[in-house]
Amino acid sequence: MDLKLDHSPWPQDNSVTVVTVDGDLDVYTTPQFREYLLRLHGNGSHRLVIGADKCWYLDSSGLGVMLAALKRARKEGGGVAVAVTRPDVLKVFQITGLIKVFNLCPTADEAAQSLLDGA
Repeated sequence: MDLKLDHSPWPQDNSVTVVTVDGDLDVYTTPQFREYLLRLHGNGSHRLVIGADKCWYLDSSGLGVMLAALKRARKEGGGVAVAVTRPDVLKVFQITGLIKVFNLCPTADEAAQSLLDGA
């Protein structure tokens, strides 16, 4: 499946960027995802919400890219939160223990607010 990525500022606070993921995050698509997030970081986006409701499959390579983005963002005083409700994608975070590392929220608005609240 092709990966489609888009981003926009969160309407309530443009210091938060919402990245929409549409497709699989796997070994074939994560290079594109990594480059996309690196460009955003290079342009000063250090508070990211990854909107994963249209992410149909997530493997360890996708998690690795998100974790690297989180580390980069934290170095700049920011963070990464994930908006996800798909049970199969949530399960990947649970199995790997990364549910304790990322702010996982049911909506992009809640994820963005969690970044501003410092959760």
